[in-house]
Amino acid sequence: MGLVRFVRYLVISKLSGSQSIDVLKLLGEGYTYREIANITGLRYAQVKGYILYAMNLYGSSAKVRAMIKYLMPIVEKIEPIVKDGWCLICNTKVDGMYSNPIQTHINTKHRDLVDAYERWVMFELYRTAIKT
Repeated sequence: MGLVRFVRYLVISKLSGSQSIDVLKLLGEGYTYREIANITGLRYAQVKGYILYAMNLYGSSAKVRAMIKYLMPIVEKIEPIVKDGWCLICNTKVDGMYSNPIQTHINTKHRDLVDAYERWVMFELYRTAIKT
């Protein structure tokens, strides 16, 4: 468990355009799993899966909810690099045998971009923490 791993997950999710960002944002706003499923149109199991994965990376639901409030305003400034299954950076159709081919592509082919965004998000988080 760790903040850096959690931030990396958020960065990759945002770059890929994953719905997990919407789920976690709503979780941070205080919605229940069922309410999030109704709002996003996702199945309850999908919502629970996204949240459990985040909790696995960072800790309890309360910790995830608390940190999301600080991280989402920063992470939302990142633009997705995948549109309609195509990577806008390397103009590659992103599909494959992996369970999450888009995230796998981003994490392997564009690791330098992920690393840079991860450092930027951490910097902004600490900068925000110092101001308060």
